[in-house]
Amino acid sequence: MKTGLMALPSRKRTHALISPVREVVSKTLRFFTACLANVVKHTPLASLKGGILFAIALCLIMLSSSATFSQISGERLFEVTASKHLFGASVDILAYHPEVQSCKLAFYHAFKEMERIERLLSSQLSTSEIARVNRNAGREPVKVSYETFALLKRAVRFAQRSEGAFDVSIGPISELWGFSSEREVVVPAADSIKALLWLVDYRKLRLNAKDTTVAFTAPGMRLDLGGAGAGYAVDRAVALLKAKGLKNFLINASGDIYAFGRKANQEKWRVGVQHPRNAEALLAKVALTDHAIATSGDYERCILVEGKRYHHIFDPLTGYPAEGSASVTVVAPTSEEADMWSTYVFIIGYLKFRQQKNHPHIKALVMASDGKVEYDAELRRDFELELLTQGSNGE
Repeated sequence: MKTGLMALPSRKRTHALISPVREVVSKTLRFFTACLANVVKHTPLASLKGGILFAIALCLIMLSSSATFSQISGERLFEVTASKHLFGASVDILAYHPEVQSCKLAFYHAFKEMERIERLLSSQLSTSEIARVNRNAGREPVKVSYETFALLKRAVRFAQRSEGAFDVSIGPISELWGFSSEREVVVPAADSIKALLWLVDYRKLRLNAKDTTVAFTAPGMRLDLGGAGAGYAVDRAVALLKAKGLKNFLINASGDIYAFGRKANQEKWRVGVQHPRNAEALLAKVALTDHAIATSGDYERCILVEGKRYHHIFDPLTGYPAEGSASVTVVAPTSEEADMWSTYVFIIGYLKFRQQKNHPHIKALVMASDGKVEYDAELRRDFELELLTQGSNGE
């Protein structure tokens, strides 16, 4: 999961519309409860069961939704929200929709889809296809679904493009450092890192398209899809919500964000980028519609040892946390792309990223370890970038 991003409230005072509606809902619920209590006194228990269950469901829907109105079309829309714990963090969905019940049903299916993806891809789940591939490393090929196979194929293609700077076989190093585990993180001995580094090599991953089998050539190799899996899950949820007819929504999977359509007042969705050295401040704001955004940073999962920062984004070539970047935010057409590119740019730095000319759909905002801020000029032009700290001009 990515971190450091948050959906921001609208600049216009839409909450002024929402508050009176909540007051009406509150009064309605109090009246409804009083009436229900009176009915309970005079109705046999058996006859009450269905009605009480319906009343409870109705109350829950009303309490978790609020009404607002589009300033353009005047269409009456409800603000509907829901959250679920997935991929080790909270996944939140917010939508503006004319029908609360159908919206919540769409949320339910989106969460179920993300659960399904987690069961396929999480290396932390012993029953996942990725975990089975890891257990059988160096032994025998493992049959996986076409979906998992296709994602691995895209990840390997990206690793080739990055010349190994992005590598899904980083698993042995990730496990050694332990940032994703419950144990205390300590800096491993240099010999321990060196002993595992040879296992990090995407070229030793064998993908057989004829039978969709996956195999590592050496025991001890491990896949870690932390730089792609969650983004793919968000993309699948987005596709499902679109298919269910939702036209305006935002998914936030602990920093992997996709914004579709617009808010109820026809504004774009505004997203804040956390400052990597001040948890109470924002580095920047951007406005999104029909795009994904993800941030890779050195400040959420990290330790400080004798003044040096060690974090969870590893350079596959050294086995140590990548140096040079403090925070990298990428805007891309899909969450999977934003996920992989933010990790990759964090490792190689903004200069090398800008020297590459084959990624016109990828836009980056980078704060280096020394505090220097650089960004693509298109972020200002197309995404209304508002930089809240001093930085260089976009290129």
